[in-house]
Amino acid sequence: MPYSALANGLIVIDVDLNQYSNEVVSKSCYWLSDTYIFSRESRVDNTCRITVERIDGLFNEDEFLTFRIKFSQSLADNKLREIIRKETECIRNILYIKAFSNNDEFEDYNFTL
Repeated sequence: MPYSALANGLIVIDVDLNQYSNEVVSKSCYWLSDTYIFSRESRVDNTCRITVERIDGLFNEDEFLTFRIKFSQSLADNKLREIIRKETECIRNILYIKAFSNNDEFEDYNFTL
């Protein structure tokens, strides 16, 4: 993922939306929004350009590296959570149906995963 620091203390990131879903990118930005301000721009090549600035000032070299690590970890974490959520969706639905059923007839149904 290409990162570039701008002279005015901003960071520009181009995220490939084929690799990370829009939801993953949104969650990653949200979880870091206590320290950073994110501006997003959708592009025609299925990428998302994110411009990042610090709430309390400009980025220096150390902060730039720290941000890159945090954002990359956040993307990886949220992508893994998305994968797990998709893989366990059927099981969760069955548990919800069982938990909220009003009688024991639920056990007569044949569910396949």
